Amino acid sequence: MRRIGFHWLPLILAGHAACTCAAVITVTSSSGGSNDGSGCTLRDAITAANTDAPAGTCSPGNGADVVVLPANVTITLTGADNAISSGNGLPVVHSDITVQGNGATIQRDPALSCNLNGVNEPGEFRLLRIESGTVALQHLTLAGGCADDNYATGGGLQNYGTLVISSSVIRGNASHDFGGGILNFGGLVLIDSLLQDNVGGSSGGALYNYDGAHAGISRSAFVHNIASSTGNGSNPSGGAIANNVGSVLDVSNASFNGNQAYLGAALSNEQGTVTLSSASFAGDVVGGNGAGGVLRSYNPPANGSFGIKNCLMGASTAGANCYVQSGGFTMVGANLSSDASCAGFSISQTDPKLAPLGYNGGPTPTFALLAGSPAIDAASDCKDIAGNTLATDQRGRVRPYGPACDLGAYERDDLIFADGFE
Repeated sequence: MRRIGFHWLPLILAGHAACTCAAVITVTSSSGGSNDGSGCTLRDAITAANTDAPAGTCSPGNGADVVVLPANVTITLTGADNAISSGNGLPVVHSDITVQGNGATIQRDPALSCNLNGVNEPGEFRLLRIESGTVALQHLTLAGGCADDNYATGGGLQNYGTLVISSSVIRGNASHDFGGGILNFGGLVLIDSLLQDNVGGSSGGALYNYDGAHAGISRSAFVHNIASSTGNGSNPSGGAIANNVGSVLDVSNASFNGNQAYLGAALSNEQGTVTLSSASFAGDVVGGNGAGGVLRSYNPPANGSFGIKNCLMGASTAGANCYVQSGGFTMVGANLSSDASCAGFSISQTDPKLAPLGYNGGPTPTFALLAGSPAIDAASDCKDIAGNTLATDQRGRVRPYGPACDLGAYERDDLIFADGFE
């Protein structure tokens, strides 16, 4: 399995840009169809990149191709392109492609239903499946995908290759079982992106990282994602992210708000490896009579680990902040929890004094630190668990501002947002 982290991101993107053999395929149509006479459609552009041959009115691909979408266009998919793995609205990708979204939205037709009853019905399909290759999605919104079949996964995306998502939004996608937004079986980098209102029927409302996969997440936000009970799991886990069975998850400079699950309202780790650095949590909703925790660890001996450094946990809407089912958490540096459930946190039962989640600069929403917050200048250093320097916060603002870095994803650097408002 190819393992991928943030240090790979410049190399991947530079490799795509520097390859003189690459073809640029310009999409000229907003149609969700294929070879329909309206111009070069996105479906045909992906086919041309996959086959290195003309498709519809699209020019042929050649090597690691760049697909350019019209600025701010909405491409609505009204039917599945293929029936592979519960159906996909676009052709399955098996080559190296960079999609320059330019603010475009790719959506399943909002008029189509998504019943999540375990039966794949007409009009129910995810947006995209990546079988192999390195794919970069930039400045793009992916919305409304629906993977509905028994054990269906990845409502928005299925990834078995290497996937880099930057400056994008994954919103309103759903799956019957795992990974409402994204199912990752390969290598995933997610940066400067928002995952919101996605639903996984069993685990991983926004992201399900599984079976030896590796995901690196930075400067991103997870908002109002749900691991529901429509699927085959009796206790849905990981409202935002579920990391399972030998997979590796690295998260830094990220915010979590309003996510919901029976176990691990924001993040559930089950026999995988998680490193969580400079992240902020507040307002997540715990089911199971509050026993499931915002962060959940289930790591029987020698079956995974969960490391936490320089993070802050504001109050959840319901339930405890931390839940150890097995294995526990490894605390590094300083960490703050608003309640007493996170054993080993250096600051406990203390209000972090957070403003409501909002756009405080940067591409994704954050929790601003109010004046007098105990998180200010409280971090042990400005590095993640692996020892890499976090030179900026989630917004891209320089760390530290003052004598030391702040806990969580937000570095309080001025008074503009000190009361939560501009």
